[in-house]
Amino acid sequence: DGSYLFVPDNEGYEGSSLLRFDAHGHPLSRKDYEALSPSEQQKTGFRRCYRAVFLMHLGTESYPFAGLEILPGRDAEQPQLRRLVDRFVGAVGKGVMKMVIVDRGFLDGATISHLKTEHGVDTLVPLKKGMLDLADAQALARADGRAWEVWRPPTAEPPAAPPERPDPIRMREAKRRATLEKRKRDRDEAPPSVLERVELKAIADMRLWETLTVPIKVVLMREHYSDGTMNEWALATTNQELPAVEVRARYLARPAIEERHRHLKCFWDLMAFRSRAFSLVTAQVTFVLLAYSLLQVLLAKLDRGDLNDMVRDRLLGELGYEDDKVVLYSRNRVAYLTPLEHQKELLTLSEGARRRVLARTEQL
Repeated sequence: DGSYLFVPDNEGYEGSSLLRFDAHGHPLSRKDYEALSPSEQQKTGFRRCYRAVFLMHLGTESYPFAGLEILPGRDAEQPQLRRLVDRFVGAVGKGVMKMVIVDRGFLDGATISHLKTEHGVDTLVPLKKGMLDLADAQALARADGRAWEVWRPPTAEPPAAPPERPDPIRMREAKRRATLEKRKRDRDEAPPSVLERVELKAIADMRLWETLTVPIKVVLMREHYSDGTMNEWALATTNQELPAVEVRARYLARPAIEERHRHLKCFWDLMAFRSRAFSLVTAQVTFVLLAYSLLQVLLAKLDRGDLNDMVRDRLLGELGYEDDKVVLYSRNRVAYLTPLEHQKELLTLSEGARRRVLARTEQL
């Protein structure tokens, strides 16, 4: 994925570009800007930036980075995909990387063919709305006569209350939920629209572009929501064996990439540049990603991927020895002690209590 790295509006930042962005941080071309209303145009502005293209391992709970390119903000990100994958495969060999999941900005037939034929790497990418190839796939889906596959999201079970929660607190929580539901009914609020079902159909062995020399499978999707609306979109992949439901599930893991970008920019000083030299800007980003990736390796070895949702300072505090806690439970009371506090309690016990603790410890 690609992301913009913003710097102060200073021409001294070597290789930076000055671009217009909307209120959400998306770049605008002159045509896009002129298509906006006057009020929307006032919300845009010029910002100086670089462009970073990341190659990241999209694991279940671990996200180390495997490649990086820093570019001027005006440069296109699409040509960097082949470069990053070539370097990675050259370093670790074939068979390690199985699939690259990219967005529409990296859609290119020649690159997709190169990754598949030269490295055996499959590609998964959404198709752009309005593409003739997407229209062709939709026409084939209507003509083949096969039924659409239906997938329904699993029912989300409410979290169970902790068994040790006292009855007064249980009753208070139930009353609070009932009050909230009553207020919603009184305001006559419509329930939020939720996904009810997804209809999928795979069209295999398609040749979408002249530059695409390998067959591709298009998975068409129709998402039906509780308010009666429907959203249609499609994914394309060079993996012909992957079931349609699995294709969709793999691409829906992409939001984790945006979350990693947010963590790096907000909590890891990714853009805390101390120099305007392009080489030192690159060094700053590179070493931050190295530190982040090393921590990801540590979390994977410790089986603590659950800590990834924490900000950096909180995460490091959880891993630090001084933040370890010993939890003592007795007679509906809980004490959280540091190892030194726990050791002090043991050493200052009376003789009878000390012997009982020792016997119980030996038994355990």
